[in-house]
Amino acid sequence: MPRWTWPGPPRNSCPTTQMKQPVFSAPPVPGSRPTILGPLIIGIITGSVVIENIFGIPGLGKEFITSILARDYNIVIGVFTFYAALVGLANLTVDVIYPVLDPRIRY
Repeated sequence: MPRWTWPGPPRNSCPTTQMKQPVFSAPPVPGSRPTILGPLIIGIITGSVVIENIFGIPGLGKEFITSILARDYNIVIGVFTFYAALVGLANLTVDVIYPVLDPRIRY
């Protein structure tokens, strides 16, 4: 009895089935890429609001929440603008430093 085979090309002759070396290797630690630094810095800055309110530490975050509860809109807008500027500065810093750390990236 004849053995049935697929009448296609021989195995491993198709370019999609051949093993190729990856262009970019994975980092040893998942968060070691510099792109994670921007959201990490933002999380630390905005997390201070929660920490200051839980532990009663005087700071900009506690002042922000106190101003919201007292409906002091000028301070709310000022603190919000300050936090927005810090977020933009953190992202800009990461974008400027990233090509220095990874020479494959060019702008």
